[in-house]
Amino acid sequence: MRRLVFVILLCAVLGLVGCGPKAPSAAQVAADQKAQCFKTQGLVQQAMKLFYADSGTWPPIEIVLAKLQATCPAEGKYSFSETTEKVTCSIHGSQ
Repeated sequence: MRRLVFVILLCAVLGLVGCGPKAPSAAQVAADQKAQCFKTQGLVQQAMKLFYADSGTWPPIEIVLAKLQATCPAEGKYSFSETTEKVTCSIHGSQ
């Protein structure tokens, strides 16, 4: 009888342990990565514009990315359009 009670209590405790916070879903991870990518795009875009305001020429985006150590969390590649003055990610697009 004691064993049966012990097993029932053990199962109840182990069941409660599994009720803790769950890992984020793939959709949530993708949404978080997109939001972080857009924040990074904004930082890179501002750095590009500041450089242009000081020098009158656009810097190579690779230099700005390296100086800021900026990367897309989903490993997308950033590009910059001088026409639209926007940074775009190969995975997430632009804001």
